[in-house]
Amino acid sequence: MTSGVGGEIVVIGQKRGNMTTEDCAIELKGQPSGLRQLFNSPVTVEDLYTEIALLKQQLMEAQLLVFQSGQATAVASDVKAEEVRMQNRELQKTVKELREENAILLEIRQALEQTIEEVQAQNRYNVTCLLDDIENLKIQLSKQHLRCNDAEEQRDAQKQLFLKLFMLAKHDMEQSNTQNNTQHAK
Repeated sequence: MTSGVGGEIVVIGQKRGNMTTEDCAIELKGQPSGLRQLFNSPVTVEDLYTEIALLKQQLMEAQLLVFQSGQATAVASDVKAEEVRMQNRELQKTVKELREENAILLEIRQALEQTIEEVQAQNRYNVTCLLDDIENLKIQLSKQHLRCNDAEEQRDAQKQLFLKLFMLAKHDMEQSNTQNNTQHAK
């Protein structure tokens, strides 16, 4: 049994060296190609050649459809591949731009970090200076407070001395007045 396009070909007979058309009959079942159906009738060589030519034509048409279908798929794949390549180029361009922007931002960040470090160092120095100034001012204030206390004590002592001198002078004046008065009265 041999299978062909669109149906089944059954060879009936015996094989003997050079087979002739009288030795066999071909039965064609379900041929959609419109081939004439032979039921146990002898087949001529020309009929076989005609059938072979028709089958070859059908095979070529089927192969052409498969080729066209494959070619359409290949074209669609090529179009899709080109779209993907274009997207890839766009994405690579975007990545390049983003990397450049990141490099710029990194430089800005480094400059800002350096500035922040400098400001923090300056602030630490300023705080240290302020703490030193505060300590010095405390010492000066303490000394000034001691001076004020000493000055106040000195003023109090001067007041007391002045008061004593004043009292002594008053007392001397009173005595002198009393002596003068007693002398004038005598």
